[in-house]
Amino acid sequence: MIPSHHHRRALPWGMVPAGWIGGLAMAVAVIPSVAGADPADFEVTGRVPQSIPADGDLDPTGSMTSIDATKREGHEESVGEIVREIPGARASALGALGSPEFLTVRGAAAEQTTVLFADIPLDSVDGGPFDLSTIPTAAVGQIELYRGAAPLWLGSGAIGGVLRLVPRAPSDDEVLAGAGLGAFGYRTAFVLTSLAEGPRHPGWLGAVGFRGADGDFVYDYDNTPLIAGDSREARRTNADSARGHGLFRWTKGALGGDL
Repeated sequence: MIPSHHHRRALPWGMVPAGWIGGLAMAVAVIPSVAGADPADFEVTGRVPQSIPADGDLDPTGSMTSIDATKREGHEESVGEIVREIPGARASALGALGSPEFLTVRGAAAEQTTVLFADIPLDSVDGGPFDLSTIPTAAVGQIELYRGAAPLWLGSGAIGGVLRLVPRAPSDDEVLAGAGLGAFGYRTAFVLTSLAEGPRHPGWLGAVGFRGADGDFVYDYDNTPLIAGDSREARRTNADSARGHGLFRWTKGALGGDL
């Protein structure tokens, strides 16, 4: 082992760095007051940042975002369009209305994200991703997205996370109806009715709806790129879509919860 030698060299007073002077001045100002103070007279004041309240009750420590879907009636938004508002989530459609829509969370593959309706897994048996476009917004009361680690009692070890679609619960007596029209034969309509006497009492909810489009948009059809004059406008065919949905839910208070 090679011995090390340390040499100390005194600096002239004019060459003392300014930072040392500031440190010495602070030490001179603080040390006398601390040395002469009685320990019983010390008063300590600190700041504690306010914690961000958890957005869900299942796991207060998880990274979860919840959206109330019952406030979206009349906006003609699909479940995928609402999920896009959540940080870290991306719902990608593979085409126009009626095409599959898959969810990716934090860059993970769509197969690595579990979708639950209440606590029932909706993933296919072969492990493929779930098509979000098959779930109508009227049937959903709450949308919960767990990014990364999800509560163990949801029974999922998905890398991306868990999307939990909580079914809409019966509320006070209400009847909702809506209809809409759009370009290229787009049309939609829904009716929802609910009856509930109160907590822990029987209640029921029913909803039916329809959504579809012709998809017959006009596009430039370039028959042969090397021959001028044979281009024409064509109308898209075989692009129509029609989808209906229905939901019936009955609840009854029992065992401290709802069945």
